[in-house]
Amino acid sequence: FTEDLLTVGAYAFGNCDPYEPGYARFAIDNDPSTFWHSQYTGEKFQYPHWLKIDMKKKNRIDGFFVRPRGRDIAKHIEFEVSNDGENWTQAGNFVMYNEGSIQEFMLKEPQEARFYRITFKDGFGSTPYANVVETGVLQSRY
Repeated sequence: FTEDLLTVGAYAFGNCDPYEPGYARFAIDNDPSTFWHSQYTGEKFQYPHWLKIDMKKKNRIDGFFVRPRGRDIAKHIEFEVSNDGENWTQAGNFVMYNEGSIQEFMLKEPQEARFYRITFKDGFGSTPYANVVETGVLQSRY
């Protein structure tokens, strides 16, 4: 499998960016010094949080990866796909490790989609936060 940088030039959206819409873009900028984080100042939104990626064209998706920041890590996540960004198909539920390394998840069945969404359902700690340093899709070479 390859970590295909399908997200380069793509758009990212989060349901509760901390400062302004658009900080979700840091989850797909291929820069390990930046990250998306759910809102942590002012009103604290409870789980679930989500991150939606528009890859700008349909792509085959065999799996995906998430690199969390290293604290405030989500535990249970859901992966969904869509061709229009409005109607979603569940592609799997997964459990993350409580560490900041790249975590890869393979889908039971390959998907073809333009959009994907990761929903963070809960976390390892007592804070209601989620964050992503980088995310992307995985494609089989075959």
